[in-house]
Amino acid sequence: MTTREKRLTALVAAAGALWAGSRGISSYRAALNESDGVQIAAVTELETARTAANRGHHAQRKLSQWRRESLPTDADVAESLYRDWLSGELKAAGLASPQVSERTRAVAGEQATELTFTVTAQGELPQWLDFFRRFAAAPHLHRISETNIAPGEDRKKLTGTLRVDALSLADCSRQGELASAKENAAPDEAATQQIAAITARTPFEPFDAKQDKPEDKNGASQALVSGMFGGRQGMILTVRQQDSGKVQRYAAGDTVKFGSFEAKLLELDGRRVVYETPEGKFEVQLGQTFGDGRKVEDDA
Repeated sequence: MTTREKRLTALVAAAGALWAGSRGISSYRAALNESDGVQIAAVTELETARTAANRGHHAQRKLSQWRRESLPTDADVAESLYRDWLSGELKAAGLASPQVSERTRAVAGEQATELTFTVTAQGELPQWLDFFRRFAAAPHLHRISETNIAPGEDRKKLTGTLRVDALSLADCSRQGELASAKENAAPDEAATQQIAAITARTPFEPFDAKQDKPEDKNGASQALVSGMFGGRQGMILTVRQQDSGKVQRYAAGDTVKFGSFEAKLLELDGRRVVYETPEGKFEVQLGQTFGDGRKVEDDA
């Protein structure tokens, strides 16, 4: 074999080795990409499962709360007790000529009974607002579904007719009494301020809603904890703005700011976020907003 042939043979062998190596590298890269895709899909499925589980926990807590607020299981007992309660609250608010009558009773399968009442009374605006405040603060599973309030001839007294719906759940543990309010329950300062602002106006004069409504600069209630996933430096939190749809990502130690709300993220564990504000430490779960924060007591 001549020198030229030897060189040519060596070049062909080198080219073959490079080609085989490039194919090996391409296969390796393809395997890595496939592995990354599988990992990303697995993380996505895990986060979806965690979010679904958290929503399930939230729904279970909500159902437990409904059981605590439900009227007694016996519909006749529930109707009598709740009607007396409504009459008492109307009188306590200072409303005159209160009347409460049962309107309908509907059974929703074996799970619940809905009692509907018609309520009529007369009084001035502050008295009606006080009754609404009492109604909203009561620990009962009820709602006001219709309201018709009109001024009397003297333009001072208001005559109102309300439709009130209340639920009696079949799995409520109480049979002969209504739910009790929490002891030492703090007064609703926001409701008190709203009542004062409304009664400061002349009720039958038009007003500018934009002028009377304060600007809501605290965006915590719009900041939804939408997901958490593992990153190179630990857990990553995703927050979605419900009003705009904008998504932001944070890590433990970051400071978040939504409007006037500002907090430092202390802990991300995959299901909950622990953060700190000047008022103390709070926590929120996946699927909740920063406006749903629950106070966390420091360890002794």
